[in-house]
Amino acid sequence: MLRDEASRRVAEEEIRHVLSAYTAAMQARDVERVADLVGYPFDMGAGYQISAWSGFTSRMSHDFRKYVVEIDQLSHQLVDIDVTEDQAVAQVYESGRYIGDYRERITLDADLVMTFRKVDGEWKISGIDSDSWVSLTFRRRASTGRIYGW
Repeated sequence: MLRDEASRRVAEEEIRHVLSAYTAAMQARDVERVADLVGYPFDMGAGYQISAWSGFTSRMSHDFRKYVVEIDQLSHQLVDIDVTEDQAVAQVYESGRYIGDYRERITLDADLVMTFRKVDGEWKISGIDSDSWVSLTFRRRASTGRIYGW
């Protein structure tokens, strides 16, 4: 935890800005903007990591083309955050709606654990762990290689 309250508030505000930019980029389905907000390696949970920007954009572009037709609404609310000098763990509430690949409407209502770290002086998202579509989009079952969730 940051000892200086003013430093903690500044870090929290910067992280809120990254979270807001992430939400806007996801809603716009802008893969490159999302990828620019991420620090690599990126931890998708369940032991799955993406090591570089190019791998992230490739995986996410594929998943948007294959699994998500449209994102109607998306919001992320910062519930709680623990910030140190160069890392943070945030509890985030995610809600929204999207249209899946079979034109089905899917409602999001999930609690995320998002990790952030400083990369070259800027906060980046370094991991998302959840049962929501955001993290499940990228995960693969090790035994089958199939995408699940989303």
